[in-house]
Amino acid sequence: MLRRTAALAVATLLIAGPALAEAPAAPKPVYFLFVYSAGPAWKVGQPMAVQGLGPHGMYMTKLFQDGVVLAGGPTTDPEGGGLAIVKAKDAAEAKALLAADPAIRAGIMTAEVRNWRPLFATREPLLP
Repeated sequence: MLRRTAALAVATLLIAGPALAEAPAAPKPVYFLFVYSAGPAWKVGQPMAVQGLGPHGMYMTKLFQDGVVLAGGPTTDPEGGGLAIVKAKDAAEAKALLAADPAIRAGIMTAEVRNWRPLFATREPLLP
């Protein structure tokens, strides 16, 4: 019985093996940084609360819930700005995500997309 079971297992591997070997590897995630700065519609000298960033916040929250934004938030610089770590399939997708941001579309902020290759990461939450 053991010999028959072993033969069946070997036959299964011989038949299924090539199909398993040909399965495409899952694409590795590609990471990008969105580096935000105050745009032409930014109200200089005014706090973030009056900058009209509600739609931007909702957009970023949705991307976070979808697993696209891994972390993000404002800088503490007085001139405004922020950063987001984004996962996308390629640079074109990352640029499209940024272009759809309501704060970019309204000119409240400008941003650049930077490719990012993390070499290490913490397992601890970023927020206290």
